[in-house]
Amino acid sequence: MTNDTYQQQRQEGARLIVQKGNELAQHHDIKLDKIEWNGGQPIARRTGHVLAATANDKTVTAEFPDEWLADYPGRAGTEKANAVLSEIMRQLR
Repeated sequence: MTNDTYQQQRQEGARLIVQKGNELAQHHDIKLDKIEWNGGQPIARRTGHVLAATANDKTVTAEFPDEWLADYPGRAGTEKANAVLSEIMRQLR
């Protein structure tokens, strides 16, 4: 796998995780003000990425290993990533 392919998978996984976060928020009647990776910095090679979700003046952050982004959805880290997203939404309620 080339670095370009891995980077594309990482970026697509990050986008899909945010999409899933928005879906979970809607399901729990949470109006997200913001959800972003790494303080708004580009998704790039690093060991971990921080997702921050803000609703009602409260921000919850969680770290996602790089491979979870690249593997999302449907591979090894998907279930764990979804569990972390669910916990973020639980804390925002």
